[in-house]
Order: sequence, then C-alpha cells, then structure tokens
Amino acid sequence: MSSTMISFEKLTESNYQRWSVQMTSTLQRDGVWRIVAREEVKPSPPADTETGSTKRAIETDIRNYWTRYDRATGTIRLGISEELLLEYMSIDDPSELWETI
Repeated sequence: MSSTMISFEKLTESNYQRWSVQMTSTLQRDGVWRIVAREEVKPSPPADTETGSTKRAIETDIRNYWTRYDRATGTIRLGISEELLLEYMSIDDPSELWETI
C-alpha cells in the first residue's frame, strides 16, 4: 500500500496548474486516479444467484473500492491549504471534489 504523503506545495489561490499535475501524479501513484477520473466505478453488488466464494470476492472488491475512494478524497484534501480547505471540506466524492477545485 502506498503512502499518501504530500511532498509538494498545497493548493493555494495562485498555484493550481502546478498543483493539479503533482496531485494527479500522486493519485496515480496511489492507484486511485481512475476513481477520481470516473474511469472506475463501484462494483455492482453480488446477485442473489452468486455462489458463496464469488459473492465474497465481489464483496471484497466493493470494500476495496470504498477504501480507495476514501483514500482519493483524503489525499486531495490533504493537498489543499488551510485557507482554501473550508471551501471544499463538505465534498466527500473525490470526483466531485476534483471537478469543483
């Protein structure tokens, strides 16, 4: 599992271009960019007809998705300066947060 350490300047009112490139790279490194870019969506719940092992595998995939979804949101928020954070702190969806910024 990768670290969500931010090793670049947080988002301010004047550094969006540089910040967005660095944040995109961080999200790619952490394996969550495709969620932010809406290229990966939450897996569908298991059908009632699924067998036990298949059902458990799908449920595990769903849990892993939500873990990565939360990691994406947290990573983006950690990269926002305190001055701007209040504007965005109520947005929990990482894709919506990215698009709003």
